[in-house]
Amino acid sequence: MKQNTIRAGMAAAIPVAIGYVPLGLACGIVGAKAGLSLLQVALLSVFLYAGSGQFMIASMFAAGASPISIGVSVALVNMRHILYGSALVQYFHQESKWFTTLFAAEITDESFGVNIGRFQKGNWNPRSARAVNTTSHATWTLSNCLGVIVGTMIPLDTAIIGFSMTSIFICLLMMQKSTQDHLWAMGVAAFGVVGAKLLGLSQVAILIGALMGVAAGVIAGRKGR
Repeated sequence: MKQNTIRAGMAAAIPVAIGYVPLGLACGIVGAKAGLSLLQVALLSVFLYAGSGQFMIASMFAAGASPISIGVSVALVNMRHILYGSALVQYFHQESKWFTTLFAAEITDESFGVNIGRFQKGNWNPRSARAVNTTSHATWTLSNCLGVIVGTMIPLDTAIIGFSMTSIFICLLMMQKSTQDHLWAMGVAAFGVVGAKLLGLSQVAILIGALMGVAAGVIAGRKGR
């Protein structure tokens, strides 16, 4: 039974893992061009594990930004993960703190989208969800390291980064239930991100959009009851 749940999680992670390969390769190449070593890129992939954060670190490192500036910027962009953990915690009441902590450390936008959709359908469990996270994490780390190793030998147009990331989010969006509160959350979140970028708040646009989307979804959900 345990093996079946793990296999189910690994299978559910395949679309995310496929999307992580080009993104991870590009991230590794960008990190190498910024002067980061293979070990540094590998450690970032293992312990930070945040695509947007890692791209930001490479860019700011190359620009000579201070460690404090880099740390604060990355923390702001990734604060949305707190919201992801809060949304999933209800499904982990029976699990140990160690299990829950490791699971939370591997949450990303994409793995959250896969797991929350499955949990809401009622045919998912923490072991399968953990397999989604770990499979995605392993793929990302290996792709980053491979990007550093072969990046100088195989030219890769980093212009595909934006397209690949957008495609992943569109796929995850289509997997969600089309309920009224979800539609409100999606619309308000999109408005928040675009509005923040137009106001010059690109560094925190995702965080602002996420907070606005969650608030809109909660309000719409309560009114619909």
